[in-house]
Amino acid sequence: MRHTCIAYITHQQSYQRLTRMWLACHTLSMSRDGYQWADTNAARMLHFALERAKEEKNLSVRQAAKQLGYKQAAVLSHMASGRAPIPIEKADEFARFFEMNSADFLMAVLHQRHPQVRWSLITNQPARTDSFAAQLEIIFDAPLASLNSEQRRVIREVVAEPKPARRWLSIHELPAVVTMRKTSQERSEKAERDREVDEVLAELAEEDRKRSN
Repeated sequence: MRHTCIAYITHQQSYQRLTRMWLACHTLSMSRDGYQWADTNAARMLHFALERAKEEKNLSVRQAAKQLGYKQAAVLSHMASGRAPIPIEKADEFARFFEMNSADFLMAVLHQRHPQVRWSLITNQPARTDSFAAQLEIIFDAPLASLNSEQRRVIREVVAEPKPARRWLSIHELPAVVTMRKTSQERSEKAERDREVDEVLAELAEEDRKRSN
């Protein structure tokens, strides 16, 4: 019994040492943003796709995960945050489900899983980088040259503003502000109609005064 206990303790100590070593290696491999794959285009594309699904279809991460066959929503959330890599075999399914460009998303996932491979040599297409411009093209799902004049104007204003968050609304603030603007416009229109009525009444009163004289 004594030898069994000693063996068990030794096994537990070895397991704990291995666990600590794994955690140390994993921590070193994490990106500056916190997770190993957080800076990859694949994670960003999935992250924006989840946000768009929430805004446009009111589809939560939990609901999306369930429809994609995952029992735990955390699995999908970890992929979007870069905490876990995206399986290559799931790339096409994810792209179709979230209405992303299948070819772009597959290439992003391949680059995430095998960054050392020069995929552009195989596809004969220039590889997308992790630059800020490339990130914007992923969100826009088109070259930046396709931006319309209004989008270009707003982007210029954002870049020129040192603290843009204080000027631009979040998705959650937008409905309230739209309602406020509509109410303000309705009040302004009512005030204009009241002014016109007052002017007409004043003219009628002036005509009555002239006739009475």
